[in-house]
Amino acid sequence: MSLDRRQFLTRGLALGAACGLSGRLASPAIGRPANAPYSIFDFAGGQALAGKNEETSDFTTLIKEAVAQGSPISFPSGRYPLRTLTTKNRCVSLISDAPIDIVCESGATFIAGQELSGNNAALLGLQNSNPATPGTKTTFRFKGGHFDGSQLTNSGSFGIGMLDIFQYADPVFENISGYGGTSDFTAGRAGAGWADTLLTTHNCFRERVTNLKGKGFFDTLLYLSGDNRGDQLDGIGEQALVSGLEAARCGNGVVMKRDHVGQVIQNFTITDCLNGVIGSSADGRPANQGKRTHVQNGTLRRIQGRPVVIFGTDVLAENLTIEDFGLQLADLNSVTGTRRGNEVAGIDFRGAKNGQAINNAISLKKWFGMDGPSARQRYGIALRKDANHEPTQGCTISNNRISGFATPVFVEKGCEDNRIPSTIMPR
Repeated sequence: MSLDRRQFLTRGLALGAACGLSGRLASPAIGRPANAPYSIFDFAGGQALAGKNEETSDFTTLIKEAVAQGSPISFPSGRYPLRTLTTKNRCVSLISDAPIDIVCESGATFIAGQELSGNNAALLGLQNSNPATPGTKTTFRFKGGHFDGSQLTNSGSFGIGMLDIFQYADPVFENISGYGGTSDFTAGRAGAGWADTLLTTHNCFRERVTNLKGKGFFDTLLYLSGDNRGDQLDGIGEQALVSGLEAARCGNGVVMKRDHVGQVIQNFTITDCLNGVIGSSADGRPANQGKRTHVQNGTLRRIQGRPVVIFGTDVLAENLTIEDFGLQLADLNSVTGTRRGNEVAGIDFRGAKNGQAINNAISLKKWFGMDGPSARQRYGIALRKDANHEPTQGCTISNNRISGFATPVFVEKGCEDNRIPSTIMPR
């Protein structure tokens, strides 16, 4: 996801607030237990859609009005096409301080209709009108559900995101899956389709993302975006916890931008992607990447570019298995990241302070080895300066099993003040 797309989506959400929506229940069930969720088909117009052909049905308005009324909603097993933008950049767009509690039964599938191709938009754009602070509490839960973007066609530089969530404290995302489509493996696509991202959080605190799984999203499976204030608001940052993520054939597995601070990414698997878990700058600012990241107990295999790139203080890369990276997935022959000083590394610390890379296994298992060109142009671990020339300092590199590299650990000049073996010298 780029700056242009995010700004576009943020501005467009304001249009949703003016719609004045209120969900209408067709006939509330007699004897319904307190706080039990309403089925999406309990709302006005639901029964008519229940019997409609999938090729012509459009659930956009029904879902939009149901979500706006603030009661728990369940989605039974079935397929829910969304084909219409109700604002410039959203199918379902809501700005409200009402609680959001959506539970999807097994088999509930939200479909991005082909009609949405070519737009910079998202299926669901939900924003808390009472912007999150560490002490706010507006319930947000989205449990279950599958998102299918395989009907989308070439959309240029941007595309359709599935879930865009703004300004909630303690939002919960559980057991969500997605399929962005498929295409040929080319230099910049990793075989992904034309859906942009499965889940994006903007300016949220303490996100809890459990078992997010998907493939074929051309930007990233999960995007954590801060507000460019870092941890100034509360001193501890956003503190996202992501566990059980599985990404395949995506542009990236997880991306952290705009000073999103304090995320923990653990117990995950990322395969056949352009990059793995990375901090990345945005908005033309050189160093507003996600910071203070902990990446733990994960597996990254067959990564075209960079498996792990993290920034800031107290970073951690621990118990990671990283196998094969730095070759074009399209041909497994062309080496990536060859510019001197910016070569690909399995674990890349940039401007890191007091970090640790411990108990990791990093290898070129099948993609060449010590004698191949790949091994001479990448590293197991790299300690570098960030874009503001802040050096990596005070980090501990220990108990790592690194094999297949001519240079297991690379230390950029000026980053010598780290606890690493004395035999590893700056380049």
